Amino acid sequence: MTFDHVSRLSIIFQLFGIESYLKSLEKVAKEKDIDVRTRRNLIEVDSENKMATFEFLDDDAKPTGKTERVEYSLLHIGPPCSAPEALRKSPFADKTGFMDVDVASLQSKKFPNVFGVGDCMNTPNAKTAAAVSSHLKTIEQNLTQVMQGKQPCMEYDGYASCPLVGSTNRVILAEFNSKGPMETTPFDQSKPTYWAYLMKRYFMPALYWNGLIKGYWNGPATIRNCSRLVKSK
Repeated sequence: MTFDHVSRLSIIFQLFGIESYLKSLEKVAKEKDIDVRTRRNLIEVDSENKMATFEFLDDDAKPTGKTERVEYSLLHIGPPCSAPEALRKSPFADKTGFMDVDVASLQSKKFPNVFGVGDCMNTPNAKTAAAVSSHLKTIEQNLTQVMQGKQPCMEYDGYASCPLVGSTNRVILAEFNSKGPMETTPFDQSKPTYWAYLMKRYFMPALYWNGLIKGYWNGPATIRNCSRLVKSK
C-alpha cells in the first residue's frame, strides 16, 4: 500500500502548536517513554511484515530523499483533511477545495447570503467540535444582520479546544486560537489534571449531544469572561 498522494497537511512538526500545552505533552511523552518522531511523511505500509516506511522532510515540508522503515504492532494513520467532493467542485470553494469565507464574519466571499460553519471552511482555526460552537455564535448574529439588510457585526475569535488525555484519569484541557491559549477556567489548564478528566468523561459528552448538536451551545466565551474577573482579583 503506497501513499504517493499524501499532502503536507499530514506532517507533524511538533506534538502541539501552542507552547504551554506542548511542554506538558512532551513531559507526558518522556514519562511514558514514547518515541516521538516528527518531520516524517508516511509513504508505504507493508501490512504483512508490519513495517511502515517514512520519508524525512526538511523545515519546509519538502522530501529530503532519505527514508526509514519502522516496525509496528498497531498503526494508526491520520489521513490528510479535505472538504467533501461536492464542495471542492462547487463555486463556493477556494483553490484548496475548502469553502472560501471571511475569517472574521464566516460569510462567503462570493455569495453574501451564504455563511460557513464547521471543518469545511478555509479558516485557520483547529478543526474541532468546540470550534463549531463559536462558529454558531458568530453566524447566529451575522446571518440575522444580513437578513435585515445590515452588515455582519460579529467576529469569530478563532476558538478551538482539544481535551488531551494523558492517562486513565488525567487530561490537559487545551483551549486556544492561533495566537495562544484561550482558557475558560481560572485554573492552569496546561497541566494534566483530574478535574479536567471528570469534565471530559462526564460533562462534555452531555454537552455535545444535548447542547452542541441541537444548537443550544454557542461556546464558553461568557464563562471565560467571568473567570477572567476571578483571575484578576
